[in-house]
Amino acid sequence: MAAQLDESLHQLQQLGGLIQSAIADYVKLKQSSVENAESNLPEKSLFDAQRTLLAASGLLTELVSQPQNRLLEASSQYFEARALHIVADKRIPDILAQSGDAGVAVISLSSIVGIEPRKLCKSQSEHELGRMPASKDVAPSLATYAVRNG
Repeated sequence: MAAQLDESLHQLQQLGGLIQSAIADYVKLKQSSVENAESNLPEKSLFDAQRTLLAASGLLTELVSQPQNRLLEASSQYFEARALHIVADKRIPDILAQSGDAGVAVISLSSIVGIEPRKLCKSQSEHELGRMPASKDVAPSLATYAVRNG
């Protein structure tokens, strides 16, 4: 167990160096690509730096998080994607935007979109369906549109 821990810590230190190097390359290449913007496609070296950073983030997650937490995170991604799909499909942000600052009562919103009120809000102050996509910075929070219960 101690040898495995030592190996993980060693890999984490190596990964830290790789990330720092890739960030330095990315910043340098990004600045030069802005100056020499001839096409919309990034240079191969910039693409490689991006790919290295994204791959390193996956390995970083693997090295520092517990397997049971990773499993829970992966399984919850389905629910996040599903919530975003429902919010978009039912055009809930459009409905809320049309109501302005007055907001829309959860009961009214429920009847408009055909979703049970209890599925739109967990309690009097939490709006489950809209909160999940907003937590991932994918869609604005329903609270932005002053949803009110009633």
